[in-house]
Amino acid sequence: MTVFLFFLFYSVDQYFSFLIINRFVELVIYLLAIITIVLTVVRLNKWLKTLRYRFRIEVIASILLILFFAHEFFAPYFYPENYLKEVGIEKIEMYHQLASPDLSAKELEKLAEGAVVKEMVAHYIITESYPNIGSLENIEVLDFKRNYSQYELLIQAEQPEGEKTYQYTFAKEGFDFKIIGFAQLD
Repeated sequence: MTVFLFFLFYSVDQYFSFLIINRFVELVIYLLAIITIVLTVVRLNKWLKTLRYRFRIEVIASILLILFFAHEFFAPYFYPENYLKEVGIEKIEMYHQLASPDLSAKELEKLAEGAVVKEMVAHYIITESYPNIGSLENIEVLDFKRNYSQYELLIQAEQPEGEKTYQYTFAKEGFDFKIIGFAQLD
């Protein structure tokens, strides 16, 4: 139970991104969270011992934990292929909008946060250099492949220089799929 609650806390850490500023504060909050989780689990365990249907409740809780971790580790398998393709194309379009010179720094940061994982966003913010890859038109999905907690899209799109082929890799971050890697194959 402790592992589940800690994993849940850690999986929503993007909402606590201000903690990256001070690692000591982050460590203290994590320690407090772990202590709170342990104390909560001990109290829950004592309370469960007083219940008549303790075994059934523990079995149901165990099954729910297994389903939760299965969903987290194999997320793309829980969504239909068309949905993943639509989300992927949406994120790819957002990512290619980062090349627009008309956007302010805040708009670029917001677009990046919506399209790519937080590590890539941090890189773009720190280096103040966003990808300059131009816009894509007539995006066509050539191949789709699920791979454990990630999925890949192989796309072909038109650019001013001609047709190009790209491979994008997506992973679940928070409650959404985001780009974690890409490569131009031509």
